[in-house]
Amino acid sequence: MKKIRIVLAFMMLMMAGLSAQGRQEAPAQIEVQQTRSFTDSLGRTTTLPVDIERVAPSGNMAQIALYSMAPKKMVGWGTRPSEKLYKFFDKEVLERPVFGAFYGAKANLNMEAVMVADPQVVVDVGEIKGSKDDMIAQLDELQDNLGIPVVFIEAYLDDMGTTYRKLGELFNMEEEGEAKAEYSETTISRAEQATQNVADEDKVSIYFGTGTDGLTSYPRGSFRTQTMRLAGLINVVEGTGNNIQVSPEQLLIWNPDIIILSHDGGYDEFMAEDSAFSELDAVKNNRVYLIPEGPFSWIDNPPSLNRILGINWLGNLVYPQYFDFDIREEAKTFYKLFYKTNLDDSTLDEIMQGSTN
Repeated sequence: MKKIRIVLAFMMLMMAGLSAQGRQEAPAQIEVQQTRSFTDSLGRTTTLPVDIERVAPSGNMAQIALYSMAPKKMVGWGTRPSEKLYKFFDKEVLERPVFGAFYGAKANLNMEAVMVADPQVVVDVGEIKGSKDDMIAQLDELQDNLGIPVVFIEAYLDDMGTTYRKLGELFNMEEEGEAKAEYSETTISRAEQATQNVADEDKVSIYFGTGTDGLTSYPRGSFRTQTMRLAGLINVVEGTGNNIQVSPEQLLIWNPDIIILSHDGGYDEFMAEDSAFSELDAVKNNRVYLIPEGPFSWIDNPPSLNRILGINWLGNLVYPQYFDFDIREEAKTFYKLFYKTNLDDSTLDEIMQGSTN
């Protein structure tokens, strides 16, 4: 009997020891569950938290995409939106610091400010800059210098569905990302189907003017003119380079069916009675339009998610028989989904001033 009691006591001690060991190992198991591997659009694999609560954009393009997914998670901006755009953004988020941009002609990323803000990840969104290998090296170096994971998510207008699914994966917000992906893909698919119905001889020609006089434009194939192509319009501007200076004489030779202008793009000059453009068919037929803006241009400035709505606007404006929907209701749906804001009719009137027939 004594031996049995000794054996039982020994077994109880062993079980207690195993239980204590399990309790000691539990935190290590929890720690493993709190992180995950994320592979970005360049094939770079990074260890990230399961639930990201603090994120920094690498610049202006990234901040728009991040705001459309998870505004409260942003710890700062590439460039703070101007005051006239404040009504489209969350006041608390607007007050967060500015970091500058890692890429672009005016690259000025303040790495110290990024580190002070303590994001869990820095995100770059956009097109691949230069070669893939060069970009991998640049982002790896930035990551090493910051001591913070840096990821890249590719974004092209005709494949924004993939972009938003990747953002959904990044933030562990797959349902939110899928809703935006489906809207983007539906827009592209609807545009493709609609433009197939337009005979070549019925396609509308277009001129897109920017600059204070409206005589700076962008050629076919430019990323700035993708909305026009996807909406089934023919860009009259030919050439190479980022932008092209156009003379009034050349514009008269092209004689586009419609003209769209940025808000600083010389609308009053185009429409003046003694204008050098008065002989243009678009002017005579009152088919000169201002590009909707708010919080950003629906066409190209910056060339980001607003272009999805720009496809719907242009298609509905030019081919309403094929793009058969209410553009105002479409805009309200878009702003609710991507900017988390309910557009009232007064704000929508302001955004779309001069942009419809």
